[in-house]
Amino acid sequence: MPVFHFERPYSVRSDRSVCYHITVQSYANGEWQEHSSGSVNQEFGLCKRRGRSKPFQIEGLSPPILMTFALAFPF
Repeated sequence: MPVFHFERPYSVRSDRSVCYHITVQSYANGEWQEHSSGSVNQEFGLCKRRGRSKPFQIEGLSPPILMTFALAFPF
């Protein structure tokens, strides 16, 4: 189980900015294909509505599929 250690206190405010990146790899026609969302900055809030998320859609994928997610919470 991973253990996280923060050098600075982490904010647990009701609104937060997050940066994320989604990468999807699939194997087709004998080679790996990669699709990426690129870096996306998003504001989230618990108390009031913030910007809406946009779906990251890819069509025509076939197994095996590898998905990776990277999240960053700026201070």
